[in-house]
Amino acid sequence: MSDNEERSKTTPHTWEDEFSLQKDVEVIAPYIRYKCPKCQNILIKRTGKSGVFWGCSGFPSCDYSASDVDGKPVRSIRYLCPSCSSVLKKIRTKSSVFWGCSNYPACSTTLEDEEGKPKESKKYPCRACGHFLVRKIGKSGHFWGCINFPACRHSLDDDNGKPILRKV
Repeated sequence: MSDNEERSKTTPHTWEDEFSLQKDVEVIAPYIRYKCPKCQNILIKRTGKSGVFWGCSGFPSCDYSASDVDGKPVRSIRYLCPSCSSVLKKIRTKSSVFWGCSNYPACSTTLEDEEGKPKESKKYPCRACGHFLVRKIGKSGHFWGCINFPACRHSLDDDNGKPILRKV
């Protein structure tokens, strides 16, 4: 065996070879980079007032963000407002939890919470304006109000999740 062949077997050819031949090195897991689905920049793990999340490195020109679930970015399910198609937000008060339109005050649609999701209700048309009624909760309990509120103030009383229809 020639001296050149012997040297090539023991001498690392790349930095990876040199790194792996060191005795105190242990490769645990590769570094994973996640790309932003909007702009293809890298997502960065950040900490905000609500905890840890993933945000686009292109912020503020790209506003993509995702929740951190077991160290991975996961985009939460978005629910859309049935009247204006804006994103619904989960709102917690001292006495209740409900979903409200993020376009408030332009859209004041609210939906009940059912096991962490906005409750889909059967659509009842509003006899006053033609939009539909949604079940809401007020000071005196549940009632049905028009989604076109405040332009339309038509409302009906509630009877175990169904509106009590009045004779016209």
